[in-house]
Amino acid sequence: MKLYFRLQRAVVVNYKKNFPFIHKNCFYNYPGEPSHFSFKDTFKSATASLIQTVRRNKCSKKAISFHQSCNAIIKKPIITWLGHATFLIQLPGITLITDPVLASPSPILQRLISAYDISTLPKIDVVIISHNHRDHMDIQTLKALHKFNPELDILLPHGNRHYVRNIGISHEHMWWDQWQKKQLSCTFLPARHWSQRGLFDRNTSLWGSWMVQDEHNTIYFGGDSAYGDHYATIAHNFNTIDYALLPIGPCDESLRDVHMNAEEAGKAFLDLQAHACIPMHFGTFLLGDADIDLPLKRFIAWWESQTLTATKQLLLPQQQGLRP
Repeated sequence: MKLYFRLQRAVVVNYKKNFPFIHKNCFYNYPGEPSHFSFKDTFKSATASLIQTVRRNKCSKKAISFHQSCNAIIKKPIITWLGHATFLIQLPGITLITDPVLASPSPILQRLISAYDISTLPKIDVVIISHNHRDHMDIQTLKALHKFNPELDILLPHGNRHYVRNIGISHEHMWWDQWQKKQLSCTFLPARHWSQRGLFDRNTSLWGSWMVQDEHNTIYFGGDSAYGDHYATIAHNFNTIDYALLPIGPCDESLRDVHMNAEEAGKAFLDLQAHACIPMHFGTFLLGDADIDLPLKRFIAWWESQTLTATKQLLLPQQQGLRP
């Protein structure tokens, strides 16, 4: 086992190519990258999302209890979609949760599917966070998870530790950093995105994606990202990717510098050379698409238009119950 992870790390060290560009204490995807959003654009987008949410918000506010799975030792992971970019990933002997946002994080970001009763989740060992946007890093959800999991490890992009003071054990990472616990290895990887939580902290913290590995499984969690050559670079560094959890929306053309659309997500899947694709980042919050189901409709249409080998599998997430 130790030899396996040493070999994987050696591959990453020898071939890593993408690094964030740092200028005046801010991160950029590449030198000379323009500022993508003005305050006016941000306010306009937030107001539009709030209005659409009020009109569309017909879901039950009652929390959903999680049906705990058996604890039998298995080689395949159990992956459960909890909405947006939140997945519960159960591996033999260890359980992770990605970008946990299990309720509405703000009046603007109202959850359109029901919240989860955190007390009914199985024991969680590790949280992985892709970036600090409120639809991916919710402090109240993290506090609630820590309440039921006092030894929680929280893996964060560089520049975010101060948000989680006194919440579990935090670990900050730059791209290509690797973290290990027991049989688990998590590698922080590039993405093409941005970060911000307040008015004056744009890009002062990093963003990225994650590769989760144990002896039997390699799972890629894409976080948020525009399409780029980093997917091919990631594939070059890992021999096999079993599951690629990829964002497919919003499909708003004005956001393509920081969000890939459904068809570009398909290209990313092919670049990663993964065996199975699990689409995410749709159907939970209104983030630019008037039809919250549009990204999934377009992604399914793209998939059906491709001539893919029998080894490629599309796993469609449904709330409370994806089982690869």
